[in-house]
Amino acid sequence: MQPYEIKSTGKLAEVICEKKVLYSGTFNGAMKYIDTHQVVGQVQGVPVTRSELSECFDKVQNADHWKNPINAILPCEDTPLNRELFAKAIEFFTGSVASFKVDEKGTWIIAAGYYAVCGA
Repeated sequence: MQPYEIKSTGKLAEVICEKKVLYSGTFNGAMKYIDTHQVVGQVQGVPVTRSELSECFDKVQNADHWKNPINAILPCEDTPLNRELFAKAIEFFTGSVASFKVDEKGTWIIAAGYYAVCGA
């Protein structure tokens, strides 16, 4: 995982890693830069960013509230890589462990959700 530092002065910010300025601009832009570029884990040995996990999580999160239990059909081909990627996303954002169930409708991804794990 890459250690980022944000230096902010008013509305301007810089994202710095290993003494190199990677981004200079607005604070919101700096946060988006980190979201897009920060590696937060690995799936089958391949680095994944927070943004990639967020894209997966957005597709399966509970429609009423992201902290609620998850019970959704896997929105892509059922492969070991996709299962691991979606499970990693759920764990990253909710702290809960995903399980999978296959029926005639498809592959379901099920997890307790943030409220069950963290309580608030």
